[in-house]
Amino acid sequence: MGLILGVILGATVVYAISRHQFAVPTTSTERISTAYSGLTVGRLLEMSLDDLADVDIAEMNLLCAKGLPGSENLDIQKSLKVLDYWTNRVDLETKRNRHRFKEHPEEYEKSEIYYEMGMIVTVLEQDLGVQYNPALTDSENLPDSAFLTDTSNVFVSGLLSEKRVGTCASMPVLYVAIGRRLGYPVSLVNAHDHLFVRWQRPGENVYRNLEATSQGIVFKTDEEYKAWRKIPEQEIKSGVSLHSLTPGETLAIFMETRAGALRFHKRLPEAVIAYAQAAKLWPENRIPKTYLADTIVELAPWEFAPVRQQNGPLSGKEMIDQENRRLLREQHPEINWGIVEQKNHTAPKKP
Repeated sequence: MGLILGVILGATVVYAISRHQFAVPTTSTERISTAYSGLTVGRLLEMSLDDLADVDIAEMNLLCAKGLPGSENLDIQKSLKVLDYWTNRVDLETKRNRHRFKEHPEEYEKSEIYYEMGMIVTVLEQDLGVQYNPALTDSENLPDSAFLTDTSNVFVSGLLSEKRVGTCASMPVLYVAIGRRLGYPVSLVNAHDHLFVRWQRPGENVYRNLEATSQGIVFKTDEEYKAWRKIPEQEIKSGVSLHSLTPGETLAIFMETRAGALRFHKRLPEAVIAYAQAAKLWPENRIPKTYLADTIVELAPWEFAPVRQQNGPLSGKEMIDQENRRLLREQHPEINWGIVEQKNHTAPKKP
């Protein structure tokens, strides 16, 4: 397992996280283009943060869905064309109805943000039939299988398909993708295993939070999210929750979602790789580290049985095992080794 783990985790890419902001297009219907041909998940992970900031968030999300159960027939270029068409539709309706905002601004809280984000909500829901998957509305009481049997539930591929349904993992991504095509300063925000949309101009402290999974136009404050999602104070202080995600953190979220799908479908070596990549992209976030440790133990639990404790000297094999584990800890701090230790006493024998 030491060799296997070394090979698997050695495939990940390490680079620093900084507060880069995503680029926005210069014209209302211009798709954010990477200008890279043959873009893959592997290529995304090799990019600098500056280059990653130029990648269309929808394309990034769709690439992370590639090859997963439920995405076998995913055509990324076709999905992006649908997204461009929807953006043009939103742009048209926003311009056509702007006189309503000018004539009765009080109906829109006298806010351009309310009007413009509200038009995205209205067109997507009323004109295009986009909605939260009605089979998954009781999300707090549903098992993972309800979401991950068909992984298009948690990626924008489900929204851009004929089903036009999604969840909190995908609907905010769709809103941000359209908003950026229209030149809006929007980003994803994490709220303790939940995503929402934030409108915030660079350098300004004023912002609005749009809840993308609600029916109709719903804005929430940070305090409301903190109470609703029961967000630990440490998550907020560390920047894991309630701040606009950087390009690297956004990719980390998508990779964590991919890893969860792979793990559910018992593709454990691939899940280990994806969790490790998410952990390296966003080292402040403990969640992928915890899931990574769980998956490693699930992949080969017998390898993590505790070294025999005795008064006498260890055998040669036990000494080698102990040293290998020490090296793994040093080389892979992205793993939550505490989780591994907690599971040691229940680890089964190697078959």
